[in-house]
Amino acid sequence: MKYQKTLCITAGIALLLAIYSFPYGYYIFLRWAIMLISIYVAILKFQGNYKTAGLILLSVAILFNPFVPITMAKSSWAIFDFITAMLFFVFSYTDE
Repeated sequence: MKYQKTLCITAGIALLLAIYSFPYGYYIFLRWAIMLISIYVAILKFQGNYKTAGLILLSVAILFNPFVPITMAKSSWAIFDFITAMLFFVFSYTDE
């Protein structure tokens, strides 16, 4: 639980960086990282009785999953990256 804040801030920064152009490998790494962080923090939120936050994070995990990737234009992904980054920043300051 003590890593929740660090993980959320790191995920938020990584998502904001994704708005710029990076090699394709960064976006593959980002999918894995965001999916895993989302699942981990969702579990913490469910344990802390923050069910809405947990469900939002599980939705983020589904959106960024690398197994059945959702494909969109880069401009659409930029919007989702920004919104998701803001969510992670908000979740980093909520109670465990």
